Amino acid sequence: MIEQFKGEVGPAPEKLEDQKYKEFQATMDEEERIMKEIDNVLATTPNREEAEKIVLETLAPQMDEAIRKSKQALDNWLNEMRKDN
Repeated sequence: MIEQFKGEVGPAPEKLEDQKYKEFQATMDEEERIMKEIDNVLATTPNREEAEKIVLETLAPQMDEAIRKSKQALDNWLNEMRKDN
């Protein structure tokens, strides 16, 4: 039975560089999602002070964290590309 599968090649494993790029892209997507949420709060909250309060207390910390993760993911991806060169 094992002899039957000898020499067969399965799907190639994803390159680490590609994986790091996908991780970076996911973090950028999260930043974009939060920006859309900020835009929505500013557009739909009639009281500007209340809208700013929501953004500062709820969404700004989320954006700070998303940016931190994005920076780390970018560094990881670029470092992986440098290894290949």
